Amino acid sequence: MAWNDLLRSRPSRGVAAVGATIWLVTVPAAAASPARVPHSRDMLVPLEQVQSIVSDGGGPTLHANPLEDRTSPWVDHSRDTELSAPCRHFANEDEAFGSTWVNFASTRYSGSSNVGVSQHIAVYPDADTARRVFGALTAAARQCQLHPSPGVLDAGDTLTEPDAVTLMARYAETVNGPGSVSVYALRAQVLVEVGAPHLSTDPRIAQAVLALITQKIPA
Repeated sequence: MAWNDLLRSRPSRGVAAVGATIWLVTVPAAAASPARVPHSRDMLVPLEQVQSIVSDGGGPTLHANPLEDRTSPWVDHSRDTELSAPCRHFANEDEAFGSTWVNFASTRYSGSSNVGVSQHIAVYPDADTARRVFGALTAAARQCQLHPSPGVLDAGDTLTEPDAVTLMARYAETVNGPGSVSVYALRAQVLVEVGAPHLSTDPRIAQAVLALITQKIPA
């Protein structure tokens, strides 16, 4: 029997007032959704765009190298005993990017005679974490340049800091081919390295690829 029907079925004489208790439930305001962490793989520049940049300078044809596509920094400590601590930090990819990244992606487009363009992108939980990693990398690079180890920032190599969030290493010509360039850049919570091995010591290619990566980083 419905509640209203139950009331109507009772005699009207001496009917007591029926009160209803109303419970007020306070619903907490929804917490703000955490910002979505960008994914490094979404920032990689495809082969076609990189090839266009390389070809503009009369460079060679490149091809994708899936075997070098990685989701974590390369680990190779075979030369550790030959290198000073700062040079190890700068030269070893896993030390350069540290262990606090949230996601990582790298790829390399290769040509003949060891030429190519590589991209390494690490996303960190926040900008402060990324800044600390970049700061440690920069400090290690400076010390490595002052006290070089064989094969890492040798006498003919140069290390420059175009601005407070960019580090550039240029490597002289070797038996493997023309000079090389590596650019490291801090962009918000993202740390990027673009390498242009054995194409030239001119940073144009690496900087152009870096600019395209930067455009893909969410504001």
